Amino acid sequence: MQEELSILIEARYPLIYLVTSEEERSEQAIAKIAQAKRQREVYVWTVTRGLVKYDQTRTAVQSNTVSPQAAIEWAIRHKEPNVSGSIYIFKDLHPFKDSPEVTRCLRDAIASFKGTNKTIILMSPIQS
Repeated sequence: MQEELSILIEARYPLIYLVTSEEERSEQAIAKIAQAKRQREVYVWTVTRGLVKYDQTRTAVQSNTVSPQAAIEWAIRHKEPNVSGSIYIFKDLHPFKDSPEVTRCLRDAIASFKGTNKTIILMSPIQS
């Protein structure tokens, strides 16, 4: 799994759908890839916490990012100084994917992230 993810991230895929029930192991693998690939920052989103920077305490939440749309829009606007890019892990976004607003935000993110070192990884236990 780690090698495949590394290839997709290095190829600058703006969106990756990762089917896994092993969230913690997958997060660790993604963080390892991010460190190896030019020091990318990793953020993790859940509907209960919003966006949280991976290497900080789980209380370091980006304000107003609990809703999927707000979190995706934040990722589009976000620029980290002295970092070559970011990886945004969205856990369990699949129940929201049929929302027209979430679909549009994801499409906007894909367009915005093309040719950059920004990637959204949708992590889900089911293929959706």
